Amino acid sequence: MKRAVCIVGGGAAAVSLLDALQRHGDHYDVTIVEPADTLGPGRAYQADSDSALLNQQAGRMSLRNSEPDHFIKWVRGHDEQFSTAENSEFLPRRLFGQYLNFHAHRTLESLRESGSDVRIIRDVVTSAHEDFGGVWLGTAGGTTFRSDRVVLCTGTGGPVDAYELAKQPGYVHDPYPLRDQLPDVAADRDVLVLGTGLTAVDIALYLLDRGHRGAISMLSRRGVLPAVRSFAAARPLRYLTGDALAAGMSCGRLLRELRNELRAAGFDVAEAARDLGVGEPAHQRLARQVAAGDVPWQPTLIQAAMQSIERLWPLLPARERDRFMRRWHHVFNSLVNPMPPRTAHRLLSAMDAGQLTVHSGVNSVVRDSDGFLATTMSGQVRGDLVVNAIREETGITNIASTALLDGLIGDGAARVHPYGGIDVDPGTNAILDRAGVPSSRLFALGQLTCGVHYYTSSMTMITRRAAMLAGELSPAMAVR
Repeated sequence: MKRAVCIVGGGAAAVSLLDALQRHGDHYDVTIVEPADTLGPGRAYQADSDSALLNQQAGRMSLRNSEPDHFIKWVRGHDEQFSTAENSEFLPRRLFGQYLNFHAHRTLESLRESGSDVRIIRDVVTSAHEDFGGVWLGTAGGTTFRSDRVVLCTGTGGPVDAYELAKQPGYVHDPYPLRDQLPDVAADRDVLVLGTGLTAVDIALYLLDRGHRGAISMLSRRGVLPAVRSFAAARPLRYLTGDALAAGMSCGRLLRELRNELRAAGFDVAEAARDLGVGEPAHQRLARQVAAGDVPWQPTLIQAAMQSIERLWPLLPARERDRFMRRWHHVFNSLVNPMPPRTAHRLLSAMDAGQLTVHSGVNSVVRDSDGFLATTMSGQVRGDLVVNAIREETGITNIASTALLDGLIGDGAARVHPYGGIDVDPGTNAILDRAGVPSSRLFALGQLTCGVHYYTSSMTMITRRAAMLAGELSPAMAVR
């Protein structure tokens, strides 16, 4: 008997789940509800300037963890410009979006050929009501239908207007796509970029590549830029194993075990600690990292952090999570979301020339008669316009208010997680109702689960959870 599965959303998480379902071998009737014309790219990998690069080497980006070179092989066969691209290259993000779109349609065609009914509804789901016969869904356009299982893959939210500048002329709230939002920025204008993460780096790099001559000032509370990506191979882990995590962990013990991993691999813990600390000026830190070149300990530390955080986060007591968010979240983000070396060299050149500056301790950003004025720990910074790259203060995205989520929460079929997103069962991704009972029919994947899984923006993490979820959605799984 075929099971009807509805996927709400059409971005990277949705395509990853589609691929996992098709390879799982069961038969499904699949409905995808997505308002965008194109499946796959979503917000993260939409068509944009080639200056917007993946922050991971092409040979490590894939829909399939068992085939890490799946993407780069596709690129070589489908884009003549990159037909000789190396596994180690950092390619434009738009290529990954095209890859996702290609495999979305290829997977849907494979499902059709195997006898599945497949349909795409170009609309927005506004309601979902679970009953004994399944889940009834309604869309903004008036379509209603039933599905046995529903998976919410609604993707990442946009930036946050932290300084309430939305109505001010000269303020760009959402910089993506860069080629549409920023092409009219005059080359001699002074630009304030709110944020110092990868989005802020994208903005600065786009402006510099277009020959921008004005000052570019990046502003955030801590002034920490992403680390610089290393090409070294990660070493096998010896301390942060599944058994060690299952035995219980705190933030303090996690840090000790991370140090043990570095020592066991023969790395200099003191050197690594410099990048894990705060307070070093951004220009000095970036110059040091660029001069160091390929940092051998970084991939091992990234692997240890990523493999441990997914299992560790749901087990940490609330006080330990709060401690992590206050002291280590920004460090974790800088470490596991590093920028490509070429990007780092470009930013450093602009810093050395005095064109690009990074400011920490931002207290306020206001509009006055002379433009925009930012007050920081080191003084005041002026700009003619502001480009926003700020996400939620904690870095864990709060759910956007939508009719669908508001309805589920209001009906008691879902509940907000205190650390962001909605609450799900850590093992199955089943949505928890108001009383904490997991649904047998409603699931979530990707950014909506950030409160439970913490780090949900990595394709490695998404594809791992998608493979697990494909098993949960199997017709062989009885209703709980």
